[in-house]
Amino acid sequence: MTQDAHYLLADKPAGVPTHSPDGQRQGFVEYLARQTGEQLRVCHRLDKETSGVLVLARHREAARELADLFAQHQVDKRYWMITDRQPQLDDEIEISTDIDKRAGAWVSSPPSVSGNATSYFKRLRTTGAYTLWEVRPTTGKPHQIRLHAQQLGIPALGDLVHDGTAFPRVMLHAKELRFTSERAGQIVHCTPAPPFFADMHLLADLDLSTWLADLDRRRRLFAINEESTLRLVHNDDLRCDLFGEVCWFYWYRDRAPQQPDLDRIATFAQAAGARHWKVQLMHDRGGAPQQNQHYASDALENWTAAEHGLRYHCKANQGLSPGLFLDQRQNRLWVKHNAKDKKVLNLFCYTAGFSLCAAAAGAHQIVNVDTSKNTLDWARENFALNNLDDDQVEFWTTDARYFLRGCHKRQRYFDLIICDPPSFARSKHGVFKIDNDLPDLVQQLLAILEPGGTVLLSTNYEKWDLAQFEHIVRQNANTAAITATPPPDWDFELPGQEPLMKSLFLQNKSK
Repeated sequence: MTQDAHYLLADKPAGVPTHSPDGQRQGFVEYLARQTGEQLRVCHRLDKETSGVLVLARHREAARELADLFAQHQVDKRYWMITDRQPQLDDEIEISTDIDKRAGAWVSSPPSVSGNATSYFKRLRTTGAYTLWEVRPTTGKPHQIRLHAQQLGIPALGDLVHDGTAFPRVMLHAKELRFTSERAGQIVHCTPAPPFFADMHLLADLDLSTWLADLDRRRRLFAINEESTLRLVHNDDLRCDLFGEVCWFYWYRDRAPQQPDLDRIATFAQAAGARHWKVQLMHDRGGAPQQNQHYASDALENWTAAEHGLRYHCKANQGLSPGLFLDQRQNRLWVKHNAKDKKVLNLFCYTAGFSLCAAAAGAHQIVNVDTSKNTLDWARENFALNNLDDDQVEFWTTDARYFLRGCHKRQRYFDLIICDPPSFARSKHGVFKIDNDLPDLVQQLLAILEPGGTVLLSTNYEKWDLAQFEHIVRQNANTAAITATPPPDWDFELPGQEPLMKSLFLQNKSK
């Protein structure tokens, strides 16, 4: 993303609408507005399925200028499109049709006179079953390129709406846009095409293509460096997190990975810029211990990764995760912005990522509670790694509910409580099952919350959606105001998709 005083030049990922489809779910423009803190004006659109160049106006006069340039066809747009159809066509084709909306759908038909939509197609190269075309539309009708490609018998790969072959994404990319502005001069905006366009051999591997499409989306949204932490793949049967130099795969498939799978994983890790990879089997976590539960590129055991200016120790052989749950990123950032001078309790704290953020914010007091001494020792290592003094930080190896009862008995209260319980846990104090024990837990949390204090409560329990989770919380939190937590980053679910991680704020209304 680049910008001048008049225009913001953005790179839209595939799978994201240009703007909100219903006023509730965010589109790409709303996402950028949240990032930049300014109102942005849409003067042209890309289909949800299309990636690439998007120009947004930063003020009303620039929006009017750009709208006029589009209306006068003075904006040069160039797209790349891949198809798996190879009819007998010239290498360069001009097509003009009438595109109109009929019965709620855009259709293209032979022109009554000269046509209201014109596109130029130029064949760039063919690799095996796939052909790459450059397309230059001189007009801007909705779905124009996709409709014209369909009429020519070369529908974009993945464009099921227009007779294309099924694929993880529509293989249409807005590569370049040029116009001359009286205010800003010559504007040229180019974006890199997804990796398939440079190497169409990749398209033959459906798994790898799916992962690379996911990676391409993240790269258009996030800056990735050598210590980045980011969800790269988020599918039902496989997920992949980037922790600095390591791609960490969570394998949910019923079978263990075979050598072709591992080769594919190595290729993806290299494409992501990671020097190492590990595959953690998730489908039989309680199965036979003698069976191999993970695969790795090498014997790397320890490394570091970063998030929001804080660094974390990552460990390869300490459980199902290397030490940080990335779906809580925006909640941790909220804590970093809101914990100053507060008394903070972090329950089920794991390696204490929330506590690091609270310490960096200048919290008055921080208490960490977890049943595992090993993870609490790990948390201390994270404090030391960030040169954060833990002399005023408490670490309690105990059951969270037992600790809460003790706080209530001693009348110990907190301004901010972070509670991210597991779905199931067993300790010497008993068994915790969130579907049974959440009501009592909510009441225990509110009992030790200072007036005006806040509970950040979350769960990954898969049998609840956010509405069910909120309903249960509301039934047992009569004294609390319940509000939404910050919207999650788009490396996990996109707007409109049900999130696996559900979280809420509970604020004590008494003051």
